[in-house]
Amino acid sequence: MLNKETQDLIALKVQADRAYYNSDQAIMSDAEYDSIKEKLRSTLLDPQDIMTVGMLPEAGLTTVTHKTPMLSLRVDRNRDEKGAIDFDARVSKAIGKNAIGKRHYVLEHKADGMAVCLRYINGILNQASTRGDGVNGEDITANILLVKSIPKTIDVYRYGNDIELCGEIVCFKTDFTAYNIDCLRQDKSVAASQRSLAVRLIRTRNLTDEVVKYLEKLNFYLYTVPDNEGIIGKQCFHSDRLKFSEFSNLIVSTGDSIETLNDQINFMLRHKPSQQIDCDGLVLKVDHTNAQKALGSTAEYPNWAVVFKYPAVSDASKILDVEYNVGRTGVISATAILSPVSLRGSVVERVNLAYGSNTFDILGLEIGMEVDICLAGDVIPKIHGVRSRPSGSYKRYTYPTNCHCCGAPLARSKGIGLVYCNNGFNCNEKALSILKYFVSKKGLNIKGLSDSGVELLFNRSDVRTYADFFNLNLSLLVSLFGQNNGTTIYNSIQEAKECNVHTLLCALSISGLSTSLADYTDLNFNGFKGLKEFLSCFKDGSSLPFFTKINFNRIKMYLSEPNVMPALEELAEVSDSNLPPLLPFNGKTFLLVGDFEFSTKEELEEVLTLAGGIVIEGTPSIGQHITYIVHGVRTRPSLLKYLKNNYKDSIILAENTKEADLFEAFGITVPEDWE
Repeated sequence: MLNKETQDLIALKVQADRAYYNSDQAIMSDAEYDSIKEKLRSTLLDPQDIMTVGMLPEAGLTTVTHKTPMLSLRVDRNRDEKGAIDFDARVSKAIGKNAIGKRHYVLEHKADGMAVCLRYINGILNQASTRGDGVNGEDITANILLVKSIPKTIDVYRYGNDIELCGEIVCFKTDFTAYNIDCLRQDKSVAASQRSLAVRLIRTRNLTDEVVKYLEKLNFYLYTVPDNEGIIGKQCFHSDRLKFSEFSNLIVSTGDSIETLNDQINFMLRHKPSQQIDCDGLVLKVDHTNAQKALGSTAEYPNWAVVFKYPAVSDASKILDVEYNVGRTGVISATAILSPVSLRGSVVERVNLAYGSNTFDILGLEIGMEVDICLAGDVIPKIHGVRSRPSGSYKRYTYPTNCHCCGAPLARSKGIGLVYCNNGFNCNEKALSILKYFVSKKGLNIKGLSDSGVELLFNRSDVRTYADFFNLNLSLLVSLFGQNNGTTIYNSIQEAKECNVHTLLCALSISGLSTSLADYTDLNFNGFKGLKEFLSCFKDGSSLPFFTKINFNRIKMYLSEPNVMPALEELAEVSDSNLPPLLPFNGKTFLLVGDFEFSTKEELEEVLTLAGGIVIEGTPSIGQHITYIVHGVRTRPSLLKYLKNNYKDSIILAENTKEADLFEAFGITVPEDWE
């Protein structure tokens, strides 16, 4: 059974993986991430389950299984002058000096981009996928086909009939700058880095003209050619396979003198070359493919390669203040307010203090303290160290022992130093975070209701617990959010009552209940009312399949927090009987065109909206889904022809058709001479 510290480390690593690979956000430095992995590696008997690499497949995208797992690379963290020599010693010890071949090693740039796998069948690009978790990735074929630097066909004689080629998709600095300038002009969010832009373009499903423009400019660099029946796959040296292909590569040099390569690596680490692509290190590989096979791989990385990372860019700043906030899980996060400092063209004024109380203990934060600020992963600002402390009297920061919002005593975890507020819904900041997540896309996905909308309802005291969302009436939502958006929110809340227990449990932010456990729970409890049965298990101490004692106790502890169990029990009582019925036009979209003889557009729009319909304002785009197109009797024939040709899936209604009963249902007078 895993102890609490190990479970916390596993959770932190999973959180870091998902933040980096799925959201393109680094929540810790590379060194801190590797330290966590080393601790887990020494603690777990079988670390393979938590040592997966890469992003998780995004919902809605097809999952692809790689023929050969796409592994990560081991990073050298010694930071001494003999990193390559030490690697050579390990290789020689494992397989013998003479077994490596005449040319020992190849040195390559490590591009900071997006790893992808290209599968060619009979010489044609058949499928492209992301690295994903190393075994399964996302199908990105449609986007990759637009990248001009990737050949759509290759020579079967050279590559064989079925081959997977792995490489890195990167964005040039000039294109990165041009893209962000375009975003600023259009008031859109800019890309944080060249890597984030590559990820954004490759994974998007919205292929607009602008996206296609920058997709075409992306560049692909090959770094792996597997054994195959083609002449390239039969080459004995990894570097020859890269050089003989028509793909670009990132080879720096090859050589049989490890001392020469070691000197070259040390020089380049001290003098990072200026390049169009963003590189975050150097990769040293054993060049002979037979030696690579002999060295083999772990579940996480190959034993025949090692990465040497470039030092992070840093500069000095002063700490002016520290702010705190409470997340939905109760974790207290701290942010240091800094004097402005420029790093790689970005002005940094705030830094998240990762690991909470441990950071305070290590740094001994003080007002006016001068610190080194670096960019973790060349993107996320982080305090790298202390330069000097202020003289004379100063304010010394210590991590709070009571919640800054509700005043409740804080609980501190062992090991990673996270501090929690366990005051449940009595803490307004925590309650608001819980409710925001409850209706977010990862929760019940209430359409039209943003974080700011939840804040408005919370501050007005219209919503204070989960069940309050289901008691909101249409008139209130329309008055707060407008006719169309208010109706959308109302309809979406009503639809949420049909969600399954898995979706509901995942939306509740229950500490100790992972997504996988919620999956198993869905097998045992059916429907929305299953929440009541789930909660009863924790009241009477009944066991649940697949739940360990640790999971069970953590959930039970969370449910004991103030007002948490009453809030969940109130939600469990929400049922079809006490919810208003779905409106007749729930989810239906309407377009009103032309002049109406027997009613005005404004009158008709009001009636349709109150019946749950959404009336499109302005000119719709070609292909936009419209359920009903309603036109007046004096509508121009040319406009009707245009509508019929471009919206073939829409139902077109007129004042003088038999569809007039649509209006009669809502009290609109229909003349007797109508059909």
